[in-house]
Amino acid sequence: MPTNDPARERDQGMETLSEKFGPIGSILGELVTTYRAGRESRPGEILHLYLLGVSDCVVGKGVAQQLVAASVENGARRGFRVAVAEATSPTSQHIFRKLGFVERKRVSCRDHVFNGQHIFESIAAYGGPILMERLLASPGQE
Repeated sequence: MPTNDPARERDQGMETLSEKFGPIGSILGELVTTYRAGRESRPGEILHLYLLGVSDCVVGKGVAQQLVAASVENGARRGFRVAVAEATSPTSQHIFRKLGFVERKRVSCRDHVFNGQHIFESIAAYGGPILMERLLASPGQE
């Protein structure tokens, strides 16, 4: 699972993605834009976790939870104050909640419009992606 510091690495590499990722980038972009509104972050403050996923052969064995926990511990050690993640599935939402992340923003699959179409309407029953946040304890504050 990759991480980055959004104050230093805003949307790097997005221009090289296939156009097929446009709808996903659109809904996640709406989520992040809504979260960032009125917030200024300084380098080293926010740890962004994204693209949580594991191989089918280890699903259900706690690997994803271990990845998130290790990333959060590493971020806290490096002095980050907060960790944020876009949880796009009920499974990732459960994992992040289990590790102390709380919902800050949500985008509805039913309501999101991309190029004039409700492109995610067929999966609207699951809700939509959630931006989740967890405050991190600095070493010695745990």
